[in-house]
Amino acid sequence: MGQFQSAVNFDQGAGIVGELAFEGPLRALALILNSADAADNVFGRAFCYVAGSEEQAEAGGTGAFA
Repeated sequence: MGQFQSAVNFDQGAGIVGELAFEGPLRALALILNSADAADNVFGRAFCYVAGSEEQAEAGGTGAFA
């Protein structure tokens, strides 16, 4: 006969959107999204700083990655 389960793991894996994956200080900034089309503001898109602003980002763009 096989063995019965004797332990249950309660730790969930990382990768859930919005879940903190690491302990310690967060290296992130809060920015204002200022895209030409609101449909571009989705998870997985690359955002760049708006030219001349350190507080705004846009989907795509030609500035530095935000």
